[in-house]
Amino acid sequence: PPPAPAMSEPLVPPAGEPLAPPSYAALPARTDLAPLGPAPLPELLHDSGRGPLPVAAEGKSPRIAYARPFTPSKTPRIAVVVIGLGLSKEASIAAMTKLPPEIDLSFTPYAGGLDNLIQQARAAGHEVLLDLPLEPPDFPLHDAGPLAVLARDNPSAAVDRVEDVLARATSYVGVAAALRSPIVASADWSPILREIKERGLLLLGDGLAGIQAADLPPAAEVTLVADETPFRVAIDVALARALAAAQRDGSALVYVSARPVTFERLVAWAATLQQKGAVLAPASAVVTAAP
Repeated sequence: PPPAPAMSEPLVPPAGEPLAPPSYAALPARTDLAPLGPAPLPELLHDSGRGPLPVAAEGKSPRIAYARPFTPSKTPRIAVVVIGLGLSKEASIAAMTKLPPEIDLSFTPYAGGLDNLIQQARAAGHEVLLDLPLEPPDFPLHDAGPLAVLARDNPSAAVDRVEDVLARATSYVGVAAALRSPIVASADWSPILREIKERGLLLLGDGLAGIQAADLPPAAEVTLVADETPFRVAIDVALARALAAAQRDGSALVYVSARPVTFERLVAWAATLQQKGAVLAPASAVVTAAP
């Protein structure tokens, strides 16, 4: 069996990284990128006053129709989602062209030209999600923007905000919700989850324990954020923990942000997974549907 990963946080060098900081340009371009199927599908869209909203129809749902193909197996699966894409063109292009195609890309609803970005990502073989902004735990010191669901919203207003996010683009499998929000402990959370479920989408995030099965969309709890401490040694330790979690539980889900150092460590780590008895998988392959 592989050695257990370190469970204590690594020491960050007081002077920063001992090596030169990486760059997106230094990462090698992938040669294994192939486009996903045609999208969007007209039958999975509903024209609303806000814009096109996803729907499940004709026995199909967006979370399946737009998913990256994956052959199920008993091999431990690890899904990695890059969140917050779309505001930096350089970061978005690097994620599309230099990360393994099994890695999901999640775009902020505040990005311009979202549909074009999503089509570029799908053309490179990446499954796509939308970020779902929720009130951060330290609000109002930090603000998630005008589309964020806030604790002061009533359930109807919360669902309206979610629909505003969903109408910003098409061809995505679901949403990557912000973590540690007070929303997940509020009366708004179940209506939000029902809205996502009824639209045939999946949800990634936290706050999923104790939710009634009737309210829960196909979902996965985030195992960890791999680059909360954005140094090489800390990212490597976090990715080792994700592998250990997948070997223990069968699957794991990792959030990361778009940073050159994160991409550098992801590429190196992903190249070792097969020999360690694990596989990268799209997020759609690690969600669990409610019984």
